[in-house]
Amino acid sequence: MDFQTALKELSEWTGRPLHSLPVPVSPRLAGPPPQPEVWRKRAAEFLVYAEKQRNPNVMDYLCKERGLSPETVKAYRVGYNPTPIYDDPARWGLTGKKIWLPRGIVIPGLWRGEPNYIKIRRPLPGDSLEKYIGKWIQQDGDPTMKFGGPRGGRSVLFRLELKDFLPTLILTEGEWDAMLLWEHCADLCDVGTIGGAGAKFDLLDLALLTRYRNVLVVHDDDKAGDKGRSYIASLQSVSPRIKSIKVPAHDLTDYWKAGGNLREWVRMHLTVKSVEM
Repeated sequence: MDFQTALKELSEWTGRPLHSLPVPVSPRLAGPPPQPEVWRKRAAEFLVYAEKQRNPNVMDYLCKERGLSPETVKAYRVGYNPTPIYDDPARWGLTGKKIWLPRGIVIPGLWRGEPNYIKIRRPLPGDSLEKYIGKWIQQDGDPTMKFGGPRGGRSVLFRLELKDFLPTLILTEGEWDAMLLWEHCADLCDVGTIGGAGAKFDLLDLALLTRYRNVLVVHDDDKAGDKGRSYIASLQSVSPRIKSIKVPAHDLTDYWKAGGNLREWVRMHLTVKSVEM
């Protein structure tokens, strides 16, 4: 769409008058404000370290439990932290308590190749990750917290900084499902994540979404996901291009593990949208 039409739609989506909207350089170039340089530098150093720590057990987990090939793992720079780290906050440009980097699978939130947040999936008592990297250890904090990572990160629309794009974007609730969709359907649609069931788009997010003909959002099948679907429904009332679609299992990873065909599931939704247009 042309620039003025994009601004008008952003105004409708956000409920803000047109004159108060910032003037972006281009929807294609819009993005979050950069993280402080000190934080990004230390995060980048940690990611390089974590990538070097990937081992056969980690790769087995990513392949067998998450459906990711070595190529996808490298593309998303998924790594591994083999031991808990309590880092000096000054190295991250922060003060106060030490920066906690727990043992687990490292998932970076990148924007234009630079880290804006880092999530670390920890092994919890009795879950599948324990079988691959060992049991939770007492020195590594709360045994009920699934994800950890350094404080000070900023949320970004996961992996939507790519310049080339397809007409349809599918946003998942979390990073695992986004990477799984990219593994199987990168030629059919763009993929990303909204970063959680309670996440909401800001103006810069919405500027990015204007480049897509359709934006389909998949939340997990649970109470938190219901709240996310209600939020998306409120956006659809002013823009039919964004809508929720029903998840075929609890989440897309569960659907894949049960033998579901992700490509056919995506094709079905693309076909439905083509008929509607």
